[in-house]
Amino acid sequence: MDALRFAFDEEMTSFADHAAYKAENIVAAHAHAFFYLLLVAAFTVICVLALGWYAFTTDAASAEPEEPLSYAHSLFITFQVVASLGMDDSITDPGHIGVFVLMCFSGLFLFAILIGMITESFHSFVAGMNEGKSKVPLSNHTLILGWNETTVRVACQMALLRRQWRQQNETWVRTLFPWTRVQPSTPVAEAPIVILTDRFSKAEMQDALEFAFDECGLSNKRTKVGRDIICRIGDPTSINDLQRVGAQRARSILVMMSDADKEGDVEGYFDHGMTLRTLLAIRIVMHTAKKVPYKDDMRVVAQMEKSSDYMDCIQLGKTADGRNILNIVDLNIRNILNISRRVRRADGSSAD
Repeated sequence: MDALRFAFDEEMTSFADHAAYKAENIVAAHAHAFFYLLLVAAFTVICVLALGWYAFTTDAASAEPEEPLSYAHSLFITFQVVASLGMDDSITDPGHIGVFVLMCFSGLFLFAILIGMITESFHSFVAGMNEGKSKVPLSNHTLILGWNETTVRVACQMALLRRQWRQQNETWVRTLFPWTRVQPSTPVAEAPIVILTDRFSKAEMQDALEFAFDECGLSNKRTKVGRDIICRIGDPTSINDLQRVGAQRARSILVMMSDADKEGDVEGYFDHGMTLRTLLAIRIVMHTAKKVPYKDDMRVVAQMEKSSDYMDCIQLGKTADGRNILNIVDLNIRNILNISRRVRRADGSSAD
């Protein structure tokens, strides 16, 4: 019965089905398979049309010996016609006219497919850039992992620090003589900021940050979203995503709380599950990296409401001066607002 069913299935499948099956597998296995297939098709069409052109020219040359033509020359003529769709009024032989028309239509067909593939590849490239999944080749940057209601406030405070430091160095003396510039009081004031989360899209994060900057009166000349604050889409607990945003090269890392910080288990739940998994992923990235350039001056801050019994298992080590790399803080909205008020009073103004 199975043999009969197999024979029936074989009868129902056509050559087009097998060709489509093979083509789909090739495309799935190779990202640029369409370009290779188009190249093979163009080469085959040119060779076949050149053979027809050579055959008709050989017949004409038998009557006119002064007009010899090689197959290589036929290939060259065919390629010219297919590539440029040139016109030649001197062609009067019906055979040559037919081959010439086939060359023109083949060139139009092949280049129409090529233009469509290039357009689709360009759209895919732009869409991939807008998705925020490209690699971040930065060092000495500040990395924010996760997103909650305090993430935008933290970004605003960092932007205020950047503004104060840049304002101190905007005099003409310090602009012309770089060695007279004031050094930043913290690496956060100088380094770019990278935010990694999978809760929102890149456009949504950028819109939220730009809206908050407008409310705080922060000018995009000193801190611009997309240039100084980079948003990326990814899972903060994923080792691959952490490596993609350069967690092993960052000098400052801030782990934000999220709604997933209460994960159920067989006994009930444990607090800060998402934060603990993120810290474990950071530990693996740091210990497996070939080089951690800022390990002696690195700081990792985790936002937690209270200490966890599992924190003893996630020690990231100490810096050169004996300070713990990992620190636990409570970054709730009230603390963020208090910090904001103190920074604004110290700055004297909230607008540029």
